[in-house]
Amino acid sequence: MMGYRRLPGRLRGVVLGASVWVGSDHLLAVRSMRFREEYKRFYLRDVQAIAVARKPRFHLPSWAVIIGLILAWFYITVRIGLSVTRSGAAFWADVVFWMPVSAYAIWWIVVSSLFSCKCRIYTAVSCDDLPSVHRTWTARRFLAAVEPLISQVQGVIEGDWSSFVESNPLGPVLVQGGISPEASIPVPAVPNYRTTPSALVFVALLLGDAFFSGLTLQSTAKAVFWGGWAFTLLRVIAAILIFIEQYRGLLRPAMKKLAILSLVCTGLLYYLQQITPSLARIAQPGSFTNPNRPLLLGQIDIVINAALGIAGLLIILRGDGE
Repeated sequence: MMGYRRLPGRLRGVVLGASVWVGSDHLLAVRSMRFREEYKRFYLRDVQAIAVARKPRFHLPSWAVIIGLILAWFYITVRIGLSVTRSGAAFWADVVFWMPVSAYAIWWIVVSSLFSCKCRIYTAVSCDDLPSVHRTWTARRFLAAVEPLISQVQGVIEGDWSSFVESNPLGPVLVQGGISPEASIPVPAVPNYRTTPSALVFVALLLGDAFFSGLTLQSTAKAVFWGGWAFTLLRVIAAILIFIEQYRGLLRPAMKKLAILSLVCTGLLYYLQQITPSLARIAQPGSFTNPNRPLLLGQIDIVINAALGIAGLLIILRGDGE
């Protein structure tokens, strides 16, 4: 952008993206949805406050998705080429692939739950989120870059700033029955989120499925086959209940996103099983082999369900309300 300088922080998702730029006298927030972009200006003289609060943000960057797909393609190609699944080459292929994947999954969960935040900018008539500032270290750099610019235009508050904020409310001015005539946007009600039984059951099913699959990964028993399908069916039902409860305003939005991610991963694994018949071939003629649980896809399914289950526990324990 001509005449603009990008501030610290950038959201690069598979579909959504966001960034904040600074011009001569204003901040420009940019939100993109691949083929569409939205712009909003915040003049430095109108900014009342920029608030940052810790909040779990389970954002997966697009580069991680692309690298993960490349590694998965490479791993599947090598694994299919190994005729003996218990050979030394197959063992080292598993180690080389799963060690960095597991390390990144643990790092992502820890950072997303403990070192993430939500940034919000206030003016006299608006209150907007800045999705590009979603990590605590990014928020510190962002505030360090923006604070001198605002102070140069508005000056510095002398004395106790907390008493100044109490006497000068931030954002749209509240009046009885709504907002002041000067404000042009409604004030959203404070959400009353809580942990519902369906959310607890959904997280328990994720962890239970991962544990069950780990114990029966190489089993060819018919009961194991139907047990895996039972976990999948119950997970889908619990996800539907989560969608209904989140629509009614009872459940946290992060739990809905977790349910969507779980359904997407389940569909992708089923699709891979359909287009990769060599991974689901029968091990021994005449014996019942679970065609939906080949060794490779079973390992991937365990890691995904375990990671999503841990993320669900963190959402329940830490909360996701405003």
